[in-house]
Amino acid sequence: MRRVFFSVVLLALIFATVLIITQSSVFDWLSVRPEESKQVQPPTAPLAFSDTFDRKADNFIPPWSRLVRAAPDRITTSSTHIRKGTHSAMLTVLDSDNPNGWGARADLIGKDDMFCEGDDYYVGYSLLLPSDFLGQLTSNGWLMVAEDGYSGYSMPPFAYYFIGGPSGGKFELHARPNGHIIGNPILSVDPTYGKWMDVVTYYKFSADSSVGFIEVWINGERQTFTTGQERYRQNTLEPGAPECGKLMHNSFRGAGMADTVTIYQDEIKVGQTYSAVAP
Repeated sequence: MRRVFFSVVLLALIFATVLIITQSSVFDWLSVRPEESKQVQPPTAPLAFSDTFDRKADNFIPPWSRLVRAAPDRITTSSTHIRKGTHSAMLTVLDSDNPNGWGARADLIGKDDMFCEGDDYYVGYSLLLPSDFLGQLTSNGWLMVAEDGYSGYSMPPFAYYFIGGPSGGKFELHARPNGHIIGNPILSVDPTYGKWMDVVTYYKFSADSSVGFIEVWINGERQTFTTGQERYRQNTLEPGAPECGKLMHNSFRGAGMADTVTIYQDEIKVGQTYSAVAP
């Protein structure tokens, strides 16, 4: 009887020890895993906007709200230059184009209320400056490819550019904290002509410069700004604007750079995680 009693006590002690260890492991897991899981989101997270351009028909509305182009062939889909899928967007602009009074441009424009005060969004896209891109240019200048967050009130707080000419140039991000036409380059990298460049920008949208900020990845590598930091703090919406900012991807350039310039964009997406929008 005594032997049975001690056996029962021993089993109870073993069970209690296992339970304590298991609970400790569970508590450790609970104290760490939820916090980590907030940082890792599935790539299938809902998207606020997406256009893969995988269609033969040159129909862009929807998902875009409107286009600015001098003629229908200025913005089309192309099956020749593709980042993913079957087609990309091909933007061709003549030096004589002036579709809205603001110069040589072709614009894809999203809805006006996409980016509002306090919003957090990742914007991902792929850009191709084709292998003959420099051969298209005749003089130095600037060519804008994206200015997300623009409301049309003053000047967009940030814009991506090619800056250069026939002998070469840089892919740059410019900041305009006060709505000035001329911005400050805060990021400059060498373009990859004939090879797609994947760009992801994380925006904290705010008209308040103490709240708004951006972070940038190019070809999967997080970028360091001219400040030496990986986060650039500045207003990301236009102060005083009567409406929220919009998604706008384009080919817009200074006059006299070339007779005709063609570039390509693909996989333009807006979402709340990096993995959801990364090309």
